[in-house]
Amino acid sequence: MSGNKLNEIPPSIVNLRHIECLSVARNGLKTLPKELEQLGNLRTLCLDGNDLTELPDFLSRCHSIRKLSVRNNKIVKLPEDLPLMEGMEILNIHGNDLTSLPESMGEFMS
Repeated sequence: MSGNKLNEIPPSIVNLRHIECLSVARNGLKTLPKELEQLGNLRTLCLDGNDLTELPDFLSRCHSIRKLSVRNNKIVKLPEDLPLMEGMEILNIHGNDLTSLPESMGEFMS
């Protein structure tokens, strides 16, 4: 679904229960639907090049995600629990508007 003009991910995404990789890069996304939390097999989530200014707190509860890429958005703050996501292997936050990182980021880096 990358490289389109989507301004939202439809809540019906929850019907893709077995999806492991979701790339919605280079769209016009400003928010993420809470239904993403129900995708228990999702391993890779690519949100690069959208208009996101924040990541929702529920994303920290998506324990199946191993790779999260939010490059080149407009994110100013990360959820405090995001770096503590169980099983997170790769977190790409390059090219955002961050001025600080959560204190828990040190635990992710070690």
